[in-house]
Amino acid sequence: MTTKAFITICAAAMLAACSGHCDRHHGCDGQCAPADSMNIVLDLHRHVKPQYVAAFKAAFIECKQQTLKEPGCLDYGVYQAADDSTHLFIHEEWKNQAELDKHGQTAHLKKFVATTKDMCASKKDRRITVCPRVQAK
Repeated sequence: MTTKAFITICAAAMLAACSGHCDRHHGCDGQCAPADSMNIVLDLHRHVKPQYVAAFKAAFIECKQQTLKEPGCLDYGVYQAADDSTHLFIHEEWKNQAELDKHGQTAHLKKFVATTKDMCASKKDRRITVCPRVQAK
């Protein structure tokens, strides 16, 4: 089984367990909130050209400082592979799609995208919609 197939199966299992409705007073106890209130997780892989690794990380840190102030941002970080310094992994988690959409319109994200647009040799993105608090149990 490929990694992609495994991740797809795991995401499907999480969503399958998330059926029905959410008790807004007790959170998601195996039942989901409406789709528009589900958390959004983005896993963004970037293979950065070697000469741009430091500049990419610096641009990300600048963007992160403002992003973490956004009310819909639950997590926002960049990680560097130990075995390949050019492989950077960006992990984002948002309260819902509306908050992610707002982030997409911010000046700091637009600046980051413009600054880093030519720094990457390759990109691979994944998006997962998850039931809020399903992992809290």
